[in-house]
Amino acid sequence: MDYFSMYRDIWTFHKKYIDKIKFADDKMWAEIVAESSELCKRYDNCGFILSLAVNEVNEFEEISKSVHPIQD
Repeated sequence: MDYFSMYRDIWTFHKKYIDKIKFADDKMWAEIVAESSELCKRYDNCGFILSLAVNEVNEFEEISKSVHPIQD
């Protein structure tokens, strides 16, 4: 298992979106989901990369929610 490459790819994914996530629209969320899926496929959907990708997307979601709280 190539941990270094997985961490590098997640870090690249993180850097690509972290400063834009506050302004994310449906199109960007679709890109994030598609890119995270492709990233996982690159490593045969191993559990480690799945965990990294899910945690990163969850972090994006938390940041987005803090800027755009759900209104009832």
